[in-house]
Amino acid sequence: MSETKSKKEEKTEVGLTVEGKQRLEKILSKRSVKALSLVLNGQIELLSKKGAKVYSQNGGGTYHVTGNFCTCPDFQYREGNVCKHMRAYRIMKSLKKGDKASNLDR
Repeated sequence: MSETKSKKEEKTEVGLTVEGKQRLEKILSKRSVKALSLVLNGQIELLSKKGAKVYSQNGGGTYHVTGNFCTCPDFQYREGNVCKHMRAYRIMKSLKKGDKASNLDR
């Protein structure tokens, strides 16, 4: 097996191959890929219909998230733009409800 092929077959932190992750990143924004990583790694805990606790990917604590608000610095700095934590929350809610994947990035 060549080294190039084995490099492509290496797994990322969410269990995708490197090649698969690169294809995903072409389709989705980097924030969406990071949000999916939070979900797949079990770093989000739904608290109620209106919120969730999301564990930081770098071990820096937790953030409280709702559909339109997050306590993370990125959300505060970017003045209300959807952060990866909010996207992860929306993914989890959609998975619980059984929504179609096309509704996840709204």
